[in-house]
Amino acid sequence: MNMTKNTIRWVCQTCAGISLLLCSGCVTLPTSAFTKAMANPPVRSPVQIDASATVEATVTITPEAPNKWLFTMDANTTSANYRSALELALRNDIVASGLFARIETGSKADYAVKVEWLESKNITCVLSATEMATGVRITTQSRAYPGVPTDIASRYSKAWADALPAFMASLKTELAENLQTNARREQEQAAQAMTSLFAKASLTELITGADKTGASARERNRAIIVAKNMQLPSLLRDSKTSDLTALVIKIEQAVLDLNHEGEIANDRAQRIAAGNDRTRGSVAANGGAQGIEEIRGLAISYQERIELLKPIAVALKEEITNRNR
Repeated sequence: MNMTKNTIRWVCQTCAGISLLLCSGCVTLPTSAFTKAMANPPVRSPVQIDASATVEATVTITPEAPNKWLFTMDANTTSANYRSALELALRNDIVASGLFARIETGSKADYAVKVEWLESKNITCVLSATEMATGVRITTQSRAYPGVPTDIASRYSKAWADALPAFMASLKTELAENLQTNARREQEQAAQAMTSLFAKASLTELITGADKTGASARERNRAIIVAKNMQLPSLLRDSKTSDLTALVIKIEQAVLDLNHEGEIANDRAQRIAAGNDRTRGSVAANGGAQGIEEIRGLAISYQERIELLKPIAVALKEEITNRNR
């Protein structure tokens, strides 16, 4: 008797489904069965976002989805087990790919990343990132999955599980690009704000202020150069001797602190390079060269500031000496 191709395919799938159920010894496929089938390593992200993130994955199967939970007396339980395993696989794909420097579980993360998998007549995956501090969704990527597994045998197959990491890789790449673009835009805005703030600051405020980033430290150094040339002459002429003495003390204390912080930064950069830094929340705690460069940049800026402050202190001391003659 001749059999059509569709009939042959159906028989093969049916046999595969029956074999799986017989091997499992039950009529409901457990979560562990799907988890094992989907336990493929994710595609590593080509870049790492220097930020922390929480990751959540949800899988929704609508009544329109072509799901054929073959030969299961408890199709609802098998479907739930499949969703649970897929949610875990999707979350692990983001977590283990190295896309973010740190993965958090609380509300202190920089971003809330969500993977939304929808199975209807087609399969669609949406990957989004929301900035936790503002609640603003920064980026959203959506992809249609190439092919819709319709039955237990297909969903349990190695070929379908192998396709998942490559499918997620394109979403992660686009998300990383968008987050980097947003980060650069925020950095530019922050630099403009710092420039405006430093331009209005007094020499005393510039000397005693602290910096958390290399960009801030470099901008402060530039502002000190401007203040030395624009503010120092009138400061020497118009200030009280006691005020000049107080400023000398602040400069010498600042130099001491900068030397100390510079040594700490250099030591920490060396520990990170050697893989021995364990600081929680570190910019480079995950071994990124970008973080090492940032820390060393701070150390260089501290040393540069010391060299800027020394001649200012000399000028102040000379003025005090001349007044005391």
